[in-house]
Amino acid sequence: LAWHWAQVVASKYKSCAQVRTARALRMMPSAKRALGAVSQSVDDSRAAEKRFKSAIEESAAEFTCPITHELPLDPVMAEDGHVYEMTAIEEWLARGSGKSPMTTAPMGKTLLPALQVKNMIASMVKSGALCGAVVEQWQKKIADEEKLRRLRAEAEAGDALAMTRMGIAYLRGKSGQKQDCTQAFQWFRRGAEAESVGCGLMLSRCYDQGLGCEKSLPLGNLHLGIAAGRGSRMGAFDLGRAFDKGSRGLPKDGKMATEWFRKALKPVDVAAVGLEISPLNRSMAEAWLAEHATDR
Repeated sequence: LAWHWAQVVASKYKSCAQVRTARALRMMPSAKRALGAVSQSVDDSRAAEKRFKSAIEESAAEFTCPITHELPLDPVMAEDGHVYEMTAIEEWLARGSGKSPMTTAPMGKTLLPALQVKNMIASMVKSGALCGAVVEQWQKKIADEEKLRRLRAEAEAGDALAMTRMGIAYLRGKSGQKQDCTQAFQWFRRGAEAESVGCGLMLSRCYDQGLGCEKSLPLGNLHLGIAAGRGSRMGAFDLGRAFDKGSRGLPKDGKMATEWFRKALKPVDVAAVGLEISPLNRSMAEAWLAEHATDR
C-alpha cells in the first residue's frame, strides 16, 4: 500500500512539472520579445545619446574661433558670417589682408557683437552640455579675466602692489592680459610716483631696455638707485654687480660693490615684489662677499 501511494504522489509531481515546463516553453517567445524590446530600447538610447553628443560637438565647433581654435570670450560676427574672438579678428584685420580667415574671400572690417552666441556658450558650459579641453581653456580664460578685473580695480584705487602686478601682467602677457609694453611702462611709472619699490625697480628695467619708452640708461640708473635705496634687495644686487663689473656707465668700485651686495642680503620685514632676491642671486652675492669684500 505504501508503495502504491508513493507511485501516485510521484506521478502527480511529474505531471505538475510537465505542466510547468510546458507553460514556461509557451512563455519563452514572449520573454524573448520583451528582452529584445529592452535591448532595442537601450540601443536606441545609446544611438540618441551619440547623436546628441555629435550635435553638441558640431555646435561647439561652430562656436570655436577659426583663428584661436578656442571658444571666444568676446565673440563677434564678421562680414563673412563667421564668429571670431574679437581681439583675434581685430589683429587679423589690422594686418591689412582684407580677406576672410575662413574663405579667403574679400571681407570688410565691420564686426558685430554676437551676444546670443556668448550667452549660449556660457549656458551650455554651465549645464555640462559642452565639456572637454576646449571648455577647460574657456573656463581658465574666464577665471583669468575676473582675476585681472579685480587686480585692475585695486590698482586703480592706488594699491602699490596691484600696480606692480598690473604692469607685470602687461609686460609679460600674463593672467589673460595681452602683452603691451606701453601700458606696462605707464603702470610702473604711476606706481613709482606713488613710491612703490617694485614699480620703481621695473621702471628702471623698462628704461634699460626701451620697453614702452625710449631707452635711457641714465633714467634706468636713477630709478634703480631709488628702488635700491627704498629697500629693494634685487635693486641692491643689480647695483652691486654694476659696481663690480664697471657696467651701466658706473665706475668699477669694490667698496661700493661691497656696500650694495651687503644691502642685497639684508633681511626685510615683509615680502613684496621688488624687495625679494632670488636664491641664485643671494648665493652669488654671498660668494662675492666671501672672496672680494673690501672691509674684512
